[in-house]
Amino acid sequence: MRLYIKDEKVKKLLLTLTLSALILFTCFGAFEDIPLTGLSRGLGGALSPRIEGEESIFYNPAGLVREEKVSFSLSYCQPYQISDLNNSVIGIDYKLGRYNLGLGINQFSLTEVYTEQKIIAGIGTNFKRLFLGAAVNYYSISISGLYYMPSESDIPPLKSKSSATTITIGSILRATENLNLSLTIYDIGGAEFTHSSDTEGNVTELPMQVSAGGFYNFRDYVFISAELKNSLDDFGFLDKSLRLGIEYVFYKTFSFRLGNYSGNTTYGFGI
Repeated sequence: MRLYIKDEKVKKLLLTLTLSALILFTCFGAFEDIPLTGLSRGLGGALSPRIEGEESIFYNPAGLVREEKVSFSLSYCQPYQISDLNNSVIGIDYKLGRYNLGLGINQFSLTEVYTEQKIIAGIGTNFKRLFLGAAVNYYSISISGLYYMPSESDIPPLKSKSSATTITIGSILRATENLNLSLTIYDIGGAEFTHSSDTEGNVTELPMQVSAGGFYNFRDYVFISAELKNSLDDFGFLDKSLRLGIEYVFYKTFSFRLGNYSGNTTYGFGI
C-alpha cells in the first residue's frame, strides 16, 4: 500500500521525523558507514583487502591499482525502501603511468531538505607486492527549510551548510599469489559538522577509523574476503564491525556473492 500525503505540513512533519530517526540511528549521525556499490553490498562491505579499481576509492585507495586505462561504476538506490531517500554513487579510475588516479562521489539526499555529499580524490601505486594509496575526502551537509515543529510557525527552520576535509591512507600486501592483507586508516583528523537554527543546534562527529582485512583467491573461481573495522576515539577501539564476503565465479562470466555485514546477511549477482 502506498500512502499519498497532500497536506504539506503533515508531509514536512513526517520528513522531519524520518530525518531525525536517520540522524539518531546511523553510525556517526551522518554519512552512515554502509556498503555503497553493488559489488560491496553483495560482499557485506568487505572490499578493503581486494584490488577493485574504481570501487576501491570508497574503501581503500591502495586497491585503485588496475591495468585498465579507464574504468568507472555507477550505483543508485533508495535506502530503507523510502521513496524520498536517494543514494547515488559514481566511481572513476584512470591509469597514468605507474599511478592510478581515482575520483568518487557519494550523495545521499532526503527530498529537498537534506543532502550529504562525499567527494573523494585518491591516488594509488604499487612496489612489487606492496600496494599503497591515499585519498582526500571532502564532506558536506546541507539542510534547508526543515522545521523542528512544523505546526509552530514562530520557531525558525533549521538551515545550515557545513563541510569538512579528512585524509585516508591504505595499504595492501600481496603476501602470496592468492592472499592479500590490508590495513586502512580512514578520516585522519576527524570531522565535525555543526547544524543550527536561531534557537538551537547540534554537532555531528565523524571519528577516525581503522580497518584490517584479508582476501583469499581459491583457484580463480572462489574469492573470500574478511575485514574488521573499528572506530577510534580518546578511549581506544570502539564500535567494532566485522564484514565477511564470498564470491563464486562460474564460466568466467557470472558471479554469485554472499556476505555478512555487522550480523546482517547480504547477497548479490554480477556479470
